[in-house]
Amino acid sequence: MELDLDSSSSIEVSRLCFKDALHLAVGLSNGYILLYDIRSSQPYLTKTHNFGLPITRLEFASNQEVVLSMDGRASKIWNEHNGQPFTSIEPGSDLNDFTHYQNSGF
Repeated sequence: MELDLDSSSSIEVSRLCFKDALHLAVGLSNGYILLYDIRSSQPYLTKTHNFGLPITRLEFASNQEVVLSMDGRASKIWNEHNGQPFTSIEPGSDLNDFTHYQNSGF
């Protein structure tokens, strides 16, 4: 997935989330998510929500190697290493927030 951060359009950081001291998820205003090992200047994974909406929530699920992400239209759960989706929730109304209940599977 190619993301041109040098384009003339204005792309802003809309959300940040650390997994630990070395791993960072960056949500962008254009609906992209970049996963970094902060020892590198390049993301090790780039993912899109496909709606072009700002990413409003990001969370790493502990001990499950998945990322939970959300924009105004969908909440998604996906593998943090390869971006493969596990599930997506797209209700008929706008999303504002979610809570991950640790060690529950939810």
